[in-house]
Amino acid sequence: DFESGPYLGFGFGESGFHTVAGYDYRKYAGLNGYLPKKLGAQFEVDISEMGQVFHLRPSLTTSTMKGQPFYGGVHGLLAVGSLMDRLEWETYGSGGWEYHHEQEIDYSFTGLGAGFTGGMEFLTFNDNSFQLQADVSLVKNSFNTDFSLPENAIYNEYDLGAEKDRLNGFSH
Repeated sequence: DFESGPYLGFGFGESGFHTVAGYDYRKYAGLNGYLPKKLGAQFEVDISEMGQVFHLRPSLTTSTMKGQPFYGGVHGLLAVGSLMDRLEWETYGSGGWEYHHEQEIDYSFTGLGAGFTGGMEFLTFNDNSFQLQADVSLVKNSFNTDFSLPENAIYNEYDLGAEKDRLNGFSH
């Protein structure tokens, strides 16, 4: 009357080595009804050279039955973490000299959202199956840091103006 299990993943990207570790749990409900349901959650930790992020994804979906391979449902998303990025900018001194600056910036990250899940499951043999699933989510991400660009910063060879205000504090 439930599905559960841990998972682990490794990979390489632009920012180096990444590790993903998580646990997936689904409890069946209404098994005697026309459309049985699964109520569950996925817990995940992503660790990379950029920092760590914790993900929580609760969900409610219909379940498949013999002759009914399609399922659908809703899910929520919550992600919180502490990350790092590298920012580069230029400044001009009083003599007109150009100075290049580069700094690692620590920032906190929060993501909150909801979405829909749909898929189909093919039973291959006893207790095993193959699934195709698509998730569509609307997510609002927020970033926050204490970092501020200097007043005389020029980013990408252009004066930032209002863009500088957006980058200061990374709050958007």
